[in-house]
Amino acid sequence: MTRLDHRLCRLACGLLLLAVLPLAWFLQPWLFDASRTVCIFKSVTDRPCIFCGLTRSFACAMHGEFAAAFGYHLLWIPAMVTYVAAGLTCLWDAWTGRNDLSWWSRLWAKTSWLLLAGIVLGTLIRAWWPDIMSLIDMS
Repeated sequence: MTRLDHRLCRLACGLLLLAVLPLAWFLQPWLFDASRTVCIFKSVTDRPCIFCGLTRSFACAMHGEFAAAFGYHLLWIPAMVTYVAAGLTCLWDAWTGRNDLSWWSRLWAKTSWLLLAGIVLGTLIRAWWPDIMSLIDMS
């Protein structure tokens, strides 16, 4: 990959990451229709994943409705900070030609399986927790 390709890729990644927030603001009326979901896992299984509610939380926060944002997902602030920080870092890398995200690549290479396993386990627990608890109550 040439240096220009690397910079264009970082520019595109940064813009896409930062576009999530205005997009959530713009799509708020559509997001709050109960028959719609942007979660593929929920569409397939009709159960929530560990990320369910983040888009609605972002939309509420972008409209200044912070209490409602916490009602949809408790971790919306760390998620939003992560989105913004990653987006700004990508834009900075594109502007300067540096690679400030190289630490992320090294960390991801070492721990990606652990993070993915945590996401899968968390999703399974959140999705089937009510069923697990009802089985425990029946015994």
